[in-house]
This record gives sequence, structure tokens and C-alpha cells, in this order.
Amino acid sequence: MESVYEILKELESDNSGIFKKGTLNKYKYDDDLKRFFVLTLDKSINYYIRKI
Repeated sequence: MESVYEILKELESDNSGIFKKGTLNKYKYDDDLKRFFVLTLDKSINYYIRKI
């Protein structure tokens, strides 16, 4: 099992949407990746970090 960072680097390596869909489909059962996307994209989660 690859780390989330390695999966994101793999997604970053190619600009093709088909490649990205295939890569995400390959890792669709990776619980760490799912949790990463929930924590980063869920608008109801607020980390209270602001630019000063």
C-alpha cells in the first residue's frame, strides 16, 4: 500500500484526466486516501487557520 503522498505525486505526474481517473480508480479502496479527501474537501470541517 502506497502512502497518500506517493499517490498524490502519481496524480501530479500527468495532466491527462483519463490518467487521473484511472489512478483514483486504482486506489478507490485506500482508506487513508479517502480520509485525506474528506478532511481536505469537506466544507463543514474548519481548522480555524487564518492568514495574519
